[in-house]
Amino acid sequence: MPPDAVPRRFRLIVFDWDGTLVDSTSIIARALQAACRDVGEPMPEDARATYVIGLGLADALAHVAPALPRERHAELADCYRSHYLGAEGNIPLFGGAADLLAELAAAGFMLAVATGKPARASIARWRSTASATCLPRRDARTRTRRSRIRRCCSISCGDSA
Repeated sequence: MPPDAVPRRFRLIVFDWDGTLVDSTSIIARALQAACRDVGEPMPEDARATYVIGLGLADALAHVAPALPRERHAELADCYRSHYLGAEGNIPLFGGAADLLAELAAAGFMLAVATGKPARASIARWRSTASATCLPRRDARTRTRRSRIRRCCSISCGDSA
């Protein structure tokens, strides 16, 4: 049976952004190191900075700057975001990711990316790479992951959002 004749189980494929489609490890580590430097903390070694990938921001900050008083974590977080957002347009796609996305789009799948970051450049890059939509972190219109997915589907299908 040709692949086109196989019934599809899914119409929408949602990808995670960091670590799935893009290799953001070095940019996250460099942003954490620069943020620590900015607030006067010792720069964590690469292994310590990359260890936190996948943790929530509060846990990551406590790990890379354990001596920093908790009341200064907001300052460290702001510095991290500034460094990360300044570099996010340079995050490389994993090899083969663009081709995979193009093949899936050509096969008629709706594609989306889910991210917890307010990553404007990543969202723009996703749309230009995949001709698809994005499920950013919560905003006033989408209070839950399920509502973000529903909104994504309505945008992808061309309905009003």
